[in-house]
Amino acid sequence: MASFSIGAAWDEMVAFVRRENGIVTPVAMATFGIGAILLSLAFPEGLAPAAADSTGRALLILPAMLALMFGNLTLSILALSPGLSVADALRRATMRIPTMIVAGLLLGGILLAAILVLSVVIIPFAGNVATATAIVAPLVAILFIALAVPSLLLSPIVAMEAVSPMGALRRVAALVRGNFARLCAVLAVVILVMMTVSLIATVVVMVVTKLLALLLGQAALVALIGDIVLAAISALLSLAVALYVAFVYRQLAS
Repeated sequence: MASFSIGAAWDEMVAFVRRENGIVTPVAMATFGIGAILLSLAFPEGLAPAAADSTGRALLILPAMLALMFGNLTLSILALSPGLSVADALRRATMRIPTMIVAGLLLGGILLAAILVLSVVIIPFAGNVATATAIVAPLVAILFIALAVPSLLLSPIVAMEAVSPMGALRRVAALVRGNFARLCAVLAVVILVMMTVSLIATVVVMVVTKLLALLLGQAALVALIGDIVLAAISALLSLAVALYVAFVYRQLAS
């Protein structure tokens, strides 16, 4: 049963970024950055679905998710295929996008089915909605983590192996076996770091943009610049995560 070293994967990621920064950073900006901008446009009031739906902007979520998938696949291919050109990596990622989409939908379907089964089983015995929610919510959180951890490896698997969507999920299960706790630790660190950096960046950018808006009187333009800066920061964070996961996958698959 293969395992992986958290530190070794980090060292490989840092060395790769230093060596190929001029290649992977533009790719991240053109995929993760665009995805982040589209998401900010989809939810102009923050995470306010009602406001987004009322203007039709929620439809931007679809191309945003596609951009994020494309970025993950392309960066996985670049990291795990030494010497491959960016053009070839983009072509390979394009060919694997349908598999990635279907595999993602299957994961979502599994989660929804599990939630439905839990609700059907628990609600009749709970007595009221509040009690049922209190019981179901923690179980749903556990299910989400159980699927989120394996899904970390989905992009490099789809990018590097000629598998079907179901084959990709089976491959994920095989690689995760025996490594679930360690991958949970990786996921926890990733979420903590991304949330901390994003929060700090958001506060700083908001303060700066408000000051600039007051000084220049161009609130809309300054807000757009702020969104672009935050998207760039998000792209760099996503770049690090995608490459780190790719090198974790390489250890597990070897």
